Amino acid sequence: MRLFHVKATLLLIPWLFASGYLLAQGIPVSGKVTDAKEGNPLPGVSVSVAGTNTGSITDVTGHYTLTAPAGSKTLIFKFTGMKTVEMPLNGRSTVDIQLESTEVGLNEVVVVGFGSAR
Repeated sequence: MRLFHVKATLLLIPWLFASGYLLAQGIPVSGKVTDAKEGNPLPGVSVSVAGTNTGSITDVTGHYTLTAPAGSKTLIFKFTGMKTVEMPLNGRSTVDIQLESTEVGLNEVVVVGFGSAR
């Protein structure tokens, strides 16, 4: 009886480690970010997984690649001058998106000037 418990334990321990390793694997996600108005690629867009520290930045051609932790649900796309977009993953491994520019009114602009006169 004791030998059975030892064998069962020796078989169970590796299975527990393997299942934990498999569950901890991330999901590769890639895509392209473009300008909604003209379709040009946007380099330097911040792409992050909501609720995590995982993220990436688009390259010169607007492409990005990251590994989202298992169970991730949303990607966040941020770029200066563009509207921030939260896009659900829905199990996809490729997420292409077009970002729209934000309108800046003249009353929202602050101009600061420094100079000297002689």
